[in-house]
Amino acid sequence: MTSEPPSSPSPCAIDRSVRAGRLRQSLERLGFADEANDPGMVAGLLQMKIALMGNMNNAFFAFARYLADLGLDTTLLTFPFEISHFLPECDTYQTGHGVTIRQLPWTHVMAAESDWLYSHVSEFDYIFGCGLSVAFMARIGLDLDVFFPYGSDLYEYPFLWSDDGDYDKHRDPSRYFFGKWQAAGLAHCRAIWSYDSFVDAEVAKIVNDANIVEMHAPFVHAPSYQGQNLAATIAQSPFSPRFQDIRR
Repeated sequence: MTSEPPSSPSPCAIDRSVRAGRLRQSLERLGFADEANDPGMVAGLLQMKIALMGNMNNAFFAFARYLADLGLDTTLLTFPFEISHFLPECDTYQTGHGVTIRQLPWTHVMAAESDWLYSHVSEFDYIFGCGLSVAFMARIGLDLDVFFPYGSDLYEYPFLWSDDGDYDKHRDPSRYFFGKWQAAGLAHCRAIWSYDSFVDAEVAKIVNDANIVEMHAPFVHAPSYQGQNLAATIAQSPFSPRFQDIRR
């Protein structure tokens, strides 16, 4: 219960000067030239820690790499019950992408004390979440900063606790408690990332006054498939030799 999750080495300490340069360039590109030349502003952004919790469809790994490209200290927190196909190693063969990857040791929302759950996320200033991250954050007593739903975490999970649903606390207590905390957490998300009217409609069934942010998510980290990065991916892929044989 107290063992620490595996994680990849953090790139932040050795790449601080590189990250500072990226931050300045990003601020200038976004029209914040004064902030880019403000040492205090840059130093504050360098110290900020961002976490993305869950990785359905590898969407958050793609998003995390964009944040790292901006120079931000970014950590991807995966769950031990993630489908293996949606782990970062199934999305890229490259290293040095600037994202710290850590597997949370959380298995169930009621399997540990809230203080122990909190100890694994207390270092972060901002947390984005998908899936059951909402339930875990509610169990801890924290409001999720941004919820990015992928589907069933919005239209199914929050309703699993209902006594007249398919699962109830007597037949399936695991789903019951996950559903109850998921519904409670959705009401306290500081923002919900919406990419379709479907999301808006499903949120309205649970939360009356949700702060919905309309924008699309980057499901693919495009720079990984451009120029030298693409060449490196092809060179590092264990499937490349087989494709070369097929083409002969």
